[in-house]
Amino acid sequence: MQMKIRSFNTTTGIYHFELDQLEADWHAHPAMEVILSSGDHLRLETDDQSHEGLAFAIIDANVRHQVYSNHPVQLWMIEGSIARLQALYANQNLLLEKGVYARKGQGSFGALPGQISRWQESQDLIDNLDSRVRRCLDYFRTKEISYPDMMRSLQAETHLSESRLSHLFKEEMGLSLKKYLVWSRLRETIQYVLSEEISLYEAGLRSGFFDQAHLSRAFKQMLGLSPSKVYNSRMIQE
Repeated sequence: MQMKIRSFNTTTGIYHFELDQLEADWHAHPAMEVILSSGDHLRLETDDQSHEGLAFAIIDANVRHQVYSNHPVQLWMIEGSIARLQALYANQNLLLEKGVYARKGQGSFGALPGQISRWQESQDLIDNLDSRVRRCLDYFRTKEISYPDMMRSLQAETHLSESRLSHLFKEEMGLSLKKYLVWSRLRETIQYVLSEEISLYEAGLRSGFFDQAHLSRAFKQMLGLSPSKVYNSRMIQE
């Protein structure tokens, strides 16, 4: 597998990959996923539906799915306000049904990469989040701390109870703070590998994973891939 990383921007929450093939087992993550296939070769399954022969698919954040293509694909993971993302797609008549929009034939979606780039430059998807949720996201990016200590600090900064803060965060991002912490550490692990050219295991330890098993479990649950498959791929950052 060859993976080209076109962009990996944790500030805007948009990650763009090109892969010569894609095979991801069952997983879910707090980012909306957009996949463009070079032809009608994409297979997608969720808990509620199954599609084959796709050229284009949108998978909502936190929807459990698996995907396969033996042809090249472009893939974006897009974080931000779930409601804002859904509204942006709805304005283009891309209506998600049970968390998925699937289409055979690329049609007019060739302009989509440029549109996603504009979202990234404007930071619109992050700016539309509740200010207290944005403070939580900032905290994840800058602090290395245990979960209980993190919650105490966040409560002091946002002036919300733990239950209210957790509810607000899940309402905006679609998952709990605790699960988002794992996602945040996973992103940081990949960023360390890209920026410092260290091993995936060393990067995982720096990011707060306890050991190799902890890192491997997070990869499989949130990306559908084993760490070794990602690290041993020909991963190129452009």
